[in-house]
Amino acid sequence: MTGKNNRAATLILLAVALAGALASGRILWKRMSFEKAAGTVQIAVDLPSFYAVAPPGTDINALIEKLKNAGVGAFGVFEYKSKQLVESGLISFEYPIAGANRGNLNGISLRLDAARAVPELISNWKPFLNTYFGPGTCDDNDFVCTIPAVEKSKFDEISFGLEATPKDLHIVPRLFNSPFENKATIRKKISSISDSGKQTVIIFDGDSVLGYPDLTDVVAAAINERGNLDFGMIEITKQDGAHKLAEKLPGRVIPVHSIPSDELAKTPEDEAVSRFRRAVRERGIKMVYVRPYTTLYGLSPEEALERNIEYIEEIAAGIRADGFEIGDVEPMGPFIISQFLRAICLAGAAAFVWLLASAVLKMPAFPGIALAFITFLMGVYLPSGEGKLSIDFLAKLAALGTACTVPALSVSLFFLGRQEGGRACGFGENAVKWVGACAVTIAGAVFIAAMLSQRSFFLRLDQFVGIKLSFLLPLLIVFVVYMIKTDMRFSEFLATPLKYSEVIAGLVLLAALALYILRSGNDAAGAVSGIEVHLRATLENLLQVRPRTKEFLIGHPALLIAGLFPASKKNFFPLLVLFAGLICQISIINSFCHLHTPVAITWTRTTVGMLLGFGTGACLRAVIPLLKKIFTFSG
Repeated sequence: MTGKNNRAATLILLAVALAGALASGRILWKRMSFEKAAGTVQIAVDLPSFYAVAPPGTDINALIEKLKNAGVGAFGVFEYKSKQLVESGLISFEYPIAGANRGNLNGISLRLDAARAVPELISNWKPFLNTYFGPGTCDDNDFVCTIPAVEKSKFDEISFGLEATPKDLHIVPRLFNSPFENKATIRKKISSISDSGKQTVIIFDGDSVLGYPDLTDVVAAAINERGNLDFGMIEITKQDGAHKLAEKLPGRVIPVHSIPSDELAKTPEDEAVSRFRRAVRERGIKMVYVRPYTTLYGLSPEEALERNIEYIEEIAAGIRADGFEIGDVEPMGPFIISQFLRAICLAGAAAFVWLLASAVLKMPAFPGIALAFITFLMGVYLPSGEGKLSIDFLAKLAALGTACTVPALSVSLFFLGRQEGGRACGFGENAVKWVGACAVTIAGAVFIAAMLSQRSFFLRLDQFVGIKLSFLLPLLIVFVVYMIKTDMRFSEFLATPLKYSEVIAGLVLLAALALYILRSGNDAAGAVSGIEVHLRATLENLLQVRPRTKEFLIGHPALLIAGLFPASKKNFFPLLVLFAGLICQISIINSFCHLHTPVAITWTRTTVGMLLGFGTGACLRAVIPLLKKIFTFSG
């Protein structure tokens, strides 16, 4: 292809990329309006826990009224379970002896103390046991039932429907997945939930959702039959079957944040309040489920109860201060964008990546036009859905390709694009290059965020795939480009001896990258040090939206000093500096891949990180000449 034709093809690619950028901007603008409209959060409390901390003789109706005045809109209510009923003496049981006149050798006889039981338990007792274990389990004329012999752990988990509550109380049913669930018991439990006239959020009790593992279809169907029931999906704490059930109820999922009792006992109150606020502000949580502090030393029971009510008031006030309303929660509606607009976005991303690759690696532009055209046609004609021949799968693939290439190409374009005799550049020129690299990376991040903007991603029913790959591949690309630009063969690279500065810097960078990758992903496992926890809390208190530490302390400063270490053959210290700088570009992309985080929060986090990173880099840039006088740096 002649130079003139290649320039024409480049202009076409540029036009397609620009059209894709405009389409992406339109999608994200609509998404910000969509996220802003969903600004109501509901506070629910664990009612039995508040009963437990209330002093003896507390007026329950008065307590509930105080909680409502504090901002509580719903009250978690659990099922009766055999273990608690046995411990309270409401159920007595025995294993019958062979030859006895009642029961059988392989059964357990249960007797309910009907004189002490509440009406709700009396009415549920026989129907549930007959449904669990078959007709005839219970004596029609008495409160004695004979069930098959079971392990004690399973016996303890027999449940009998929701506990009694004051009239007209808006509840959060905490239905339990008993080991003996069947289709009939599931339908009975869900149909028994009273209609309060409001949307009722079910948060399942225990380690699994009702119906797990084989009857989640029955649960989904029963919930769908009721127009006023939603599924409260708890984040962080995993429940078996929750994701599978949520996929069957896409328009009825409410993201919930809760702090488990054992964790709450170790969490200071101000940190707990901040945690709830952060969950709402940054992760799209629509219900906070609050448990009280059960051990407030030095306070009387009355004072402890009042302190817990003030704790809820602080949560409500903090959520309101962040721009949200406290009220009845509604499930998230679908985020609708035209398939044509999405196809333009996909084609623009393909053109954008090819433009960068052609600029860095001097590739011809014409194949990029073909790639963008094919991507556009696939985006227009492929159906939606989860299959591999769908626009949703194409969007995931395009997002992964963009995430793996754009950070590396942006750094390569501005810091390895032209080598001018190994000349170091001044701070102003270096800063311009840094801004250019960040701008290109942010453009790629916008494409990704637009391509994946769907309700399933907002609710974390679907997630960006390939997080670890998107961290590792950019490092490899920069390494390859560095070798090409310095005209070095791989054999020369292996044969070149390393300097002490390169070894030390390499080991430090390797440790940082290992920790970075370990703590990446949707379920990061890496530990956070106490110093970093304190730094994060301080930044959050000062800025509300905390920037990523690795961006403003490592990545941005590294790129802002990269101009002092121009790339040269058999000199690897500049490469290590670029690797460190690449961290911020990868992190920017990663931030936009968190689709459950509102776009406005991600923009703010990225901008603040750049501003702080610029300040850190400027200080480091001033210190480097002094360090050069003390230590010997290569290059």
